[in-house]
Amino acid sequence: MSRKLLEYLLFGVILGGIGWLVIPENPPPSFLVDSDESKNLIVFVGKKITLEKQPGRYGINDTMSKAHYKVLQVIHGQYTGETIEFKALDHWGIARFGKYDTVLLYVVMRRSWLLQPRYVHEKYMAQPVYSTADGKWAGCVSPGYLKVIQQRNIQAEFMNFQPEVIIDVTDIPVIDRPKYYPQEFYKYQNNSVVCRKGLTIEKLFQIEREGTLKARGIFK
Repeated sequence: MSRKLLEYLLFGVILGGIGWLVIPENPPPSFLVDSDESKNLIVFVGKKITLEKQPGRYGINDTMSKAHYKVLQVIHGQYTGETIEFKALDHWGIARFGKYDTVLLYVVMRRSWLLQPRYVHEKYMAQPVYSTADGKWAGCVSPGYLKVIQQRNIQAEFMNFQPEVIIDVTDIPVIDRPKYYPQEFYKYQNNSVVCRKGLTIEKLFQIEREGTLKARGIFK
């Protein structure tokens, strides 16, 4: 190996070390990315600080967003920072999870060429969550989960959301509303439904761990 190449490598390692010192909010859980993808995954409840669309197109007509979130609770993986910055790709424009204030997010740690940690959102994986009276986090039974919880016999629980979770259903024909928001889980009032039953964040993670994350090879 030439002396010049060794100098470049040493320079990169030094810069990477400096990066870790000056970016305390993104501490790496280990020196190298683990070959086990499940160990690179961080699942956490995040509160939006900023979410900005980046210029240009990525991949097959994807839009990239730069996200900055407050980390409220980690339920899988290693992360000790109070906030986190990550990139998110979405085919439909700015990342759709941005329309919710608090979300259960799935982010994978990667390494830049300077060995600094960088974080990338696991595409399309996010679930809106809400605070409960006992200080925990839970999600409503979304239309996409109705069949899943029936097939896997996952039990939704009565949730005392504080404040109440109210969903506008004005755009859904009255005859179709029970199909998307069954009265077993929701209370109807005019053109809105109020979430009565929900899933803990642990159950939401279980659904994705046994479904999409397993299909993507992150979990066996």
